[in-house]
Amino acid sequence: MNLEKGTHIFIVPMFDRKKVSNRTRNKLHEHGGHGFIVLAEPSVPTFDTKGVQWIRVRSLEKNVSLAKWGQSEKEAWEGWLPLDEIKIKYPDAI
Repeated sequence: MNLEKGTHIFIVPMFDRKKVSNRTRNKLHEHGGHGFIVLAEPSVPTFDTKGVQWIRVRSLEKNVSLAKWGQSEKEAWEGWLPLDEIKIKYPDAI
């Protein structure tokens, strides 16, 4: 699995919906249409108390509204996704 910084990936939820949180499902649905860029290789962040590896990504879609901060443009979503809830696909394998 090549999850180096800068890699273009597509992310889908695990097949077993019981193992995927609503947060993960929503982030993928709202921001994952064009894929993601890996911002940091998988690691166990300090906010995870169960020892699960997460991956930090930025969406290629710019659909996050900044209107409440007085800006009209939109930007890409950046955040963490848990590896135990997602399946990673590569553009050349789709």
